[in-house]
Amino acid sequence: MILKPTPYPHYLVSDEGDVYSTHGDKVRKLKPWVSPKTGHLRVRVFEKYLPPRHAGRRYKDVGVHVLVCTAFHGPRPDGALACHWPDRNPADNRPSNLCWGTHQENTVHRLAHEAQDRGQEGLFDERLLPGYQTDPELGF
Repeated sequence: MILKPTPYPHYLVSDEGDVYSTHGDKVRKLKPWVSPKTGHLRVRVFEKYLPPRHAGRRYKDVGVHVLVCTAFHGPRPDGALACHWPDRNPADNRPSNLCWGTHQENTVHRLAHEAQDRGQEGLFDERLLPGYQTDPELGF
């Protein structure tokens, strides 16, 4: 198992998509919960570990996928989202299933995945996002 630091001091993420707290002398695996809005797993980081821009807040809820993507793929580029590719499972937060992508790339990938599930490969890009070029390296 590989552990990497997150932007929040005293919090680590693993290559298995888990989040750990190093509060005190113990390393403890956090239990994430599912966001009712997005279906993504989230954890809570507490005030004394937040960066200065969050001063005055007791805690911040953050997506596990964002923490893992930041730790393993670098800081979030401007305008990018943490995307679940190739399997689209919001509970699969392994670095191999995450990447930074634009909203449009994420939408195209989602539509391609849904079309494949319905056996309609190739229908999504021309009809729903005219002029958008697919990327075979990313699988869509």
